[in-house]
Amino acid sequence: MKLLILSDSHSNANALQTIWQKEHDSDYILFAGDMVDCGIFPKETVQWFMKHRKHLYAIKGNHDELILSLRNQPRIKTNSIYSDSHQFTVAQLSEEELDFLESLPREITFTIGDTDFYMCHTTDEFSTDVYLVEKQLSGCKLAPFFAERFASKFPDASSKKRVIIYGHSHLLWAASAGENCTVINPGSVSHQFIGGATPVRCAEYMVLEDGKISLCHADYTVPKTPEISSLFADSWQVQLAEMIYGK
Repeated sequence: MKLLILSDSHSNANALQTIWQKEHDSDYILFAGDMVDCGIFPKETVQWFMKHRKHLYAIKGNHDELILSLRNQPRIKTNSIYSDSHQFTVAQLSEEELDFLESLPREITFTIGDTDFYMCHTTDEFSTDVYLVEKQLSGCKLAPFFAERFASKFPDASSKKRVIIYGHSHLLWAASAGENCTVINPGSVSHQFIGGATPVRCAEYMVLEDGKISLCHADYTVPKTPEISSLFADSWQVQLAEMIYGK
């Protein structure tokens, strides 16, 4: 059994397609939220997940929820450096694609084989500070916290393997949280923030196959795109989009 574990694709359809070329023999796709926003191919990204929905376990992320909150009022500006991206994303998505995004839960539990899974985008305790916490604490220290925080999600799993999956921070790591329990963050399909706030082009993900976890990277092809500065007014948003797709 091979599981492809993804998170934070942020409208980067090209990175998704590149990963799938390498991992197309996966039996299931597990996605930990933030499907859209920030990038310039939201439609293609949502359509990619819709195409694979029969073998997909997926949840919403905070960016997905913000986009959905604007679906009936897309012209309202938000107090965010991503405001241009919010407007662009909502305008690109059809009602069917927005309905698909809306249908995703905020958290999910499921069983595959002999393993119970719990997946959320981030924790209530960490919220938007999860990145800072992860930078300060190693995965070995974080893993027991997550295991305790979500122990109630596995009331009948004492004899099974347990895997806790979350995303949000764009930091790739995995650690044991005691007997039969593993906590993982598959990083970001779209981009990283390594060593500071400057984004770095890099597609990261994980593969769980026959009980073995592999931390993976993929170099994706940058497509020909429209002039990004014509899409977004905010300079940081332009910088992020140009980093993902090239100038």
